[in-house]
Amino acid sequence: MLCYLLYGPGDLRAEEHDIPTPGPGEALVKIIGCAICHTDLAIIDGHWPFLTKLPKIIGHEYAGTVVALGPGTTSVAPGDRVAVYPSAPCGLCLPCRRGTFWLCLRPRALSGGFAEYAALPEQCLFRVLPQVTDEQALSVEPFSVAVHSVDLAQMQPGDTVVVIGGGAIGLVIVGMLRAAGAGKIIVSEPDPSRRPVAVEFGADVVLDPRERDLAAKVKALTGGMGADVVFEAVGLPQTVEQCFALVRRGGTIIIVGVALPEAEARFKPFDVFAGHLTIRGSWGAWWTIPRTIDLLPKVRPERVLTHRFPLAELPRALELRRKQVGIKAYVIP
Repeated sequence: MLCYLLYGPGDLRAEEHDIPTPGPGEALVKIIGCAICHTDLAIIDGHWPFLTKLPKIIGHEYAGTVVALGPGTTSVAPGDRVAVYPSAPCGLCLPCRRGTFWLCLRPRALSGGFAEYAALPEQCLFRVLPQVTDEQALSVEPFSVAVHSVDLAQMQPGDTVVVIGGGAIGLVIVGMLRAAGAGKIIVSEPDPSRRPVAVEFGADVVLDPRERDLAAKVKALTGGMGADVVFEAVGLPQTVEQCFALVRRGGTIIIVGVALPEAEARFKPFDVFAGHLTIRGSWGAWWTIPRTIDLLPKVRPERVLTHRFPLAELPRALELRRKQVGIKAYVIP
């Protein structure tokens, strides 16, 4: 089978390997597609501290069809189409024993989706209904991140919300907020090609942060108060810092954008204290996937998939993602 293995920073190689054999509790999945995330670029460039054992097949937003089972596998069957969660908790560390599997100290990164097949543990496979399209199925993992981040915000119906960043995750957050009953949804996005898509997903106001004072505009739209909730969906220090000027006193900031591990943002602790702010990071979303799958027809996250390539053209697809062409590309074997 064709697959792409990462050997080290900048060293991604196309190779032909044997189709893997599923072990106990595993299933062999024929991959139907894998979307490209900005985090994939960080992994390839060597900025991801959680991937320590190389070489490894990468790609973490994917889905497929079960074609064979290992011994003792019972929760899926050949012919099932499944969405994949890309890591498995150890089940033994303190966070796992407390039931917070998403905070596992020793998660196992699974074989990735930039390949034709993968042998995967059954607890990381989630069946999708026949009416779910392939594009919807491979959108489940990033969509689950949006579902989790909206959960963390504890938004109330009618709340005013700002989403910084109209990329794939930001757009799907907008769709989730609209479905969850948000009042006014304001999106900050400099790319003119993405702003109409934000409206399509449910944004009421889309602003270009380069053309106007974003904080002043948000204050004007909220009667001088600021937003109830601000989602940072970019992953840059400057957009994290920007959140503090947009949120109301007593409001909530959700950091869902993935910054480089070495990046640093500055804020005034007094502003957090005096503003009675809640700041939460959004990490992991394994347990939200069944609910995410149920929400697929309502939010339609597959609308962020704008470019499709054969798996053999993965390097070209990655380069387009690096140049921020379109919203999200995906590859199919």
